[in-house]
Order: sequence, then C-alpha cells, then structure tokens
Amino acid sequence: MFGFRLDPLRQIKKGHTWRFHGGIHPNENKYTSDLPLTQMPLPNIFVVPIKQHSGNAGEIIVREGQSVKKGDPLTMCLGGRELPVHAPTSGTVKEIRHYTSCHPSGFKEMTVIIEPDGKDEWTTLNKVEDFTTLTEKEIIAKIRDAGIVGMGGAGFPAHAKITSALGKTKILIINGCECEPYLTCDDRLMQERSGEIVTGIQILQHVLKPEVVIVAIENNKPAAIAAMKKAINSKQGIQIRVLPTLYPSGAARPLIRILTGHEVGYTHRSTDFGVMMQNVTSTYYIKRAVVDGEPLIERPVTITGNNFKKHGNVIIRNGTLVRQIVNSYQLVNTQNVRLIVGGPMMGFNIGSLSVPLTKTVNCIIAPDEYELPSQNEPLNCIKCGKCQNACPSRLTPYKMYGHVKSGNFDLFEKCNPKDCIECGCCSYVCPSKIDLVGFFRIGKAELRKKSAESRRREQIKADTNFKLEMIKFEQETRAARLEQLKKTSSTADGEVSAAKLKVQEAIKRAQQEKNQQNDSSTPAAQSAREKALALAKARAQAQKGSNEQQNRADVKTAPTADSAQTVKQDPKEIARQKALALAKARAQAQKDGKEQHNQAEVKTEPAADSAQNVKQDPKEIARQKALALAKARAQAQKDGKEQQNQAEVKTEPAADSAQNVKQDPKEIARQKALALAKARAQAQKDSREQQNQAEVKTEASAESAQSVKQDPKEIARKKALALARQRQLDKEKDK
Repeated sequence: MFGFRLDPLRQIKKGHTWRFHGGIHPNENKYTSDLPLTQMPLPNIFVVPIKQHSGNAGEIIVREGQSVKKGDPLTMCLGGRELPVHAPTSGTVKEIRHYTSCHPSGFKEMTVIIEPDGKDEWTTLNKVEDFTTLTEKEIIAKIRDAGIVGMGGAGFPAHAKITSALGKTKILIINGCECEPYLTCDDRLMQERSGEIVTGIQILQHVLKPEVVIVAIENNKPAAIAAMKKAINSKQGIQIRVLPTLYPSGAARPLIRILTGHEVGYTHRSTDFGVMMQNVTSTYYIKRAVVDGEPLIERPVTITGNNFKKHGNVIIRNGTLVRQIVNSYQLVNTQNVRLIVGGPMMGFNIGSLSVPLTKTVNCIIAPDEYELPSQNEPLNCIKCGKCQNACPSRLTPYKMYGHVKSGNFDLFEKCNPKDCIECGCCSYVCPSKIDLVGFFRIGKAELRKKSAESRRREQIKADTNFKLEMIKFEQETRAARLEQLKKTSSTADGEVSAAKLKVQEAIKRAQQEKNQQNDSSTPAAQSAREKALALAKARAQAQKGSNEQQNRADVKTAPTADSAQTVKQDPKEIARQKALALAKARAQAQKDGKEQHNQAEVKTEPAADSAQNVKQDPKEIARQKALALAKARAQAQKDGKEQQNQAEVKTEPAADSAQNVKQDPKEIARQKALALAKARAQAQKDSREQQNQAEVKTEASAESAQSVKQDPKEIARKKALALARQRQLDKEKDK
C-alpha cells in the first residue's frame, strides 16, 4: 500500500547491483588464466622512460656513468601529479637521451639507459611491520615516493587519487573484473597473491575509512574469486561482489554504475558521490610500497597470441624492451607480425620492437589472422545505430564520426566526446568496419590542440593586460611620487626663491659697483685723482720747505757763531745764547718737517686708496697701502735721524767756537752737554709721538677704506701688523 525505497547505501550493503547501458560480449580468449606468474630473466639493457604516468615527468637526478642500485630513484618528484621512476636493477647509467616511446604516436621521450651489473642488489628499503602505526600523510608519502600508479591502463597517480578522497569516501571499490579479452594477469595475481592484496585493501581502509569495501570480480574467474574469499574470510567490512561477464564492466564508470547506481559524467568525479576505486594490481603494489618499502619497478604482463610459441603471465621490470620479451617467448614471424600492446579492444599497435614497457602495459598480443583478422578497407557509415546501442556512455558515435570526418570539430565537441572511454564497443559492432575509436582519438586531439591554442591566446591577452596595468600603475606611482615631492618641497621653495632674490640683488649691486668703477670720468673719481695729486705735491713741497729751513738755520747759525767770536762780550753768555738758538731752530725745523710729512701721508693715503679702488683688486690696494705706510715710516725715521745728526754736528762747532771765548772751560762744557741732551731728548720724543699718531691714523684710515670691499682675513692680518709695529715702538721707547 505504501511503497518505499531503501537507502542506496543499505542496498549496496545488501548486494544489490545495477546495469549500465550498452556493452558487448566479445570472445574472451583467456586461455592463459591457468598459467602461473613467472619472473622474466634479467635483460642486458634497460631503457627506462622518466614519464610513465598521466601527469608531468620528474627531474632527472642521475648522471651518465653513475652506479645505481635496484630501487634507487632516477627522478625527483616535485609535487602535484609528478611521480618518480626507479632503477629496475643495479648497474651503471650508460646514457640519458631521447628514445622511441611505447605509444601509438611513436614519439621520442627522455629515457635513462641502464646497463645491469648482474648483481641485482637492492638499495636500502624502509620496511614497516605494522602499518597502523603510520599516519595518513606518512602512508600517502610512501605511496607517492614508490611511484604507484593506476595499473588498469589509465596510469593516474595513486597518491593524488587517495588524497582527493580523504574524508569523503563512503564506498571503496577494488577492481578485479579484468573485462578485456586475453588479459589474465590480474586473475593470476588474485589467485597467487590474494593475502598481500587484502593487506593493501586494509591499508586503504586505514587511510580512507570507508563504510563499505567491495572487491568486484567477473564470474569468469572462479579461482580468483575462491582465493579472495579465503583471504577475506576473517576480515571485517570487505565484500566480494561477483558480476556477470559483460564488456566493458571493468571500466571505471560502468563499474560504478553497476555497484552504486550512479552515472559519473566527465564533468564530475567519483569522489563527488563518495566513491573511490583502485585496481587490484595497484592495491597489491601499495602493500609492497608501504609495508616492504619497495618502489614500483615491475608489473605482471600477459603474453599471448597464436604467433607466440610460448604464453604466460610474467612479471616484467619497467624499461624492458619488447624485443627482449618476444625473443624470450619465441615470436614466430618477426617480419610481418602484428603486435598489440594492451587488450584487443583498448590496446594499440606498435610499429617497432625496440620500445620499452612501462607501468601501464598489462598485455602483449601477437595474434594471427584467424584470431584477429586484419581490418579491410572500411565502408561508408550506414547509420544503423548499432554503435549507439552498444555505447556504455550513451553517446551517438555515428554522428561524432561524421563531424570528425568533415572537419567540423565544433559540432563534434557538442556531442560530449569527453564522455567517451574509448572502450571500442562501437568499432566492434560496426558492420562497416569503421575504426570509430581511431576517429574519436583524432577529434579529441584536435580539441586539445584548439583548447591549448585558446589558452595560449588567453595567456597572451592576460600578459598584455598585466603589462598595461603595470605601466598604468607605474605612471600613477610616478605621478604620486612627484606630487609628494612637490608637497614636501613647498616649504623649501620660499627659501630658494628668497635666496635667488638675494643673489640677484647682490649681482645687481656688484654690477652697479663695476659700472661705477669702469666709469672713470665721474666727478667722484676725478676729484679723488685730483686730491691724490694735490696731496702728493703738498708732501713734496713740505719736504722741500723743511730742507730749505734746515739749510737756512745752519747758514744763519754759523755766521752768528763767527760774529760772536769777534764781539767782545761775555764768552759764557754768547755761547749760551748760540746754543739755545741752535737748539730751538733745530727743534722747530724737525717739528715742522714731520708734521707736514705726516699730514701729507694721511691725506695722500686715502686719496690714493680711493683713486686705486676704482679699478684695482682689494688685495692689491691693501698691499700698496702697506708699502706706502712702511715707506712713510722709514722716511720719517730717516729725516729725524738726519736732522738730529745735523744739529749735533752744528752744535759741536758752535761749542768749539764758544770755547775759544775766554771763559771757564768746565762751565762751557757743562752747558753744552745739558743743551745737547735736552735738545736730543725733546727731538726724539716729538718725533716718536708724531710718528705714532700718524701710524694710528693711517691704520684706521686704511681699515675703514678696506672694510668696504676687503676680506675679513685681510683686515685681521693688517690689525695684527699694526699691533706688532706698536709693540716694536714701545720697545724702542723703553730702550
């Protein structure tokens, strides 16, 4: 009466399954499932590609000639979707160069070529007895450092998938379906290594903590189902889900649909629905990485096909050349043989036997024409719709084929080609034998090229916009800096302008003074020159008059002395009168001469200075003044000494003539000595006083004249000279 729907998780736990759209039943050809796993003999050379996963290659950390051990890293993982690769055996790095890749394109990629030494010696391994003691990050780091990838064919880094599912996983799926025809390596691994696979499942449980763990196996593998059930018998939370055989039930999206009922499109991830999936072989090597510390250097591979004399499931190390494999399993026809790497549905043909195996290669098939007939020339599409019915992704392959063939990739993109898992169901059922998957791969490549070109244009546009923004930013920053400088220098502008005005005024004053100096015809300059000439004439006239007075005094004194001898007077009175007259005349003559000389010097010096300042340098003016002052001083001293000597000479004859008078000789001598001493002292005193006054006045006049345009240092020097002269005069007075 009242219908209800069980919770999806409860339905999953109860073992409910769903069916995906489409699917086919190709011939299985799994006749190698009974052959045990074997180890391939060590080859004589290894060619190890540095990129064996979907992502970026690591950085090579070995060099040519370097010795390596088994398990040593050859590249360094820098993060993201990068994974390291490791040395498959011990030996020497022979070369590092580009080599043909194991890819449909046949492009060359960087490889490390190692020559084995035959010892096959392991490097130091970090083993862990109890993985439960490790944290989630430590386990993920060990998985990453071991280089574990999805080994079902996609090659996605296992650590990246686990990291994206942390805290979101409700259902953990271990994929053991192995739906591809001919493949049996996973089957044999579950039969022989089921215990280690279960340990790997428990490690994933410890990290992801899911509510349900499902091991999915197709019903065409009874031995593997039995082995896994036996290993899981005592383990809690792990379920075995046996599925009907239908291709491609082992693909990720169809398997999620079968076990959970969710259809995951290319725009979503399985973790969005709380689901995380790992291949059974990847789970086995996760255990080897975490517990045993071994990196991923090998994998199981199925060798099959009627062109091989021997078949089997063999563990082959990464970097082994296909030529070495086919030689070991005895390829029948090496000239026209067709080799398929991977399954017959999703694999590809290789054109050379000298390509190395990688971590994602799970099968090598050498079929004959009976097993897999060669493709004949395809016919035209008849739009029968069989491809659409067989597509597990609900696409329309015939429309997609038409768009790719016509080159209309825009319409091809609208058909959602990213949902295509390239399972090959459409090509298998096509009655026209059209390789639809091959066309879809071409179309996807063109879309990737178009997308890359678009991203490149967008990047160029973004870079251009960024450069324009940077230019604009720099311009704005420069303008703001200039504005700030203007604001900060506004206070200094007034000072600068004031200084400029002062400089301009000083220049104007100097120009005016220069013009006045250059204009020698001005009245001031003319009057200064006339005054200087008049003072020079007055000085010369004064010196001439002084000399004439002295000569007249000498002439008059001599006749007077002579006449005094003839007159009969008192000899003492006559001598006294002559001496007094002589002394007075000499003193008066010396006084008049020095006064006129000093006045002439005082007047002449300013006039000469004013006349010379018109067009002479201040230093030259000062030097000339100093020379004139020294000359005047020397001349004054010379004139005073000459007059004194003349007076002494004239006084001596007068005394001698007075002695001829009949007087007392002692009295006459005493009077002469007194008169001479008084006259000499008075003459020296007057001469020194007049000289000091003249020097003081001259120095003051010179300093006042020079202070207008002289340097302060020059003024100080002159004052020091004047002070030194004054001290010299004081010393002479003391003597």
